[in-house]
Amino acid sequence: MRTFTDRNPLNNGLIGNDDTGGPLEVMRSALQTALIINLKKKMDYTEYGGAILLGVNGCVIKAHGSSNAKAIKSAVNQAREFIAGDTVNIIKEEITKIED
Repeated sequence: MRTFTDRNPLNNGLIGNDDTGGPLEVMRSALQTALIINLKKKMDYTEYGGAILLGVNGCVIKAHGSSNAKAIKSAVNQAREFIAGDTVNIIKEEITKIED
């Protein structure tokens, strides 16, 4: 039985072309699942918490109004990393170098 992945010209034979159900198909399925899980995690706003808005003397982490507890925790962690990395001072120093 042919599937969408069999007819997809972008597939290049990486997934879904082995109808035998053998070890190769199992490996392809595992790889495809891992790729989808990784993509989902990268696209999940709760992993990041919010967008960083840089100011002259600091930053604001803007979270979505419907953010759940995980998203708020991620936003707080993002702010903590921003402060720990002394990001504002690093940016100021780099701008000063450019101006000199």
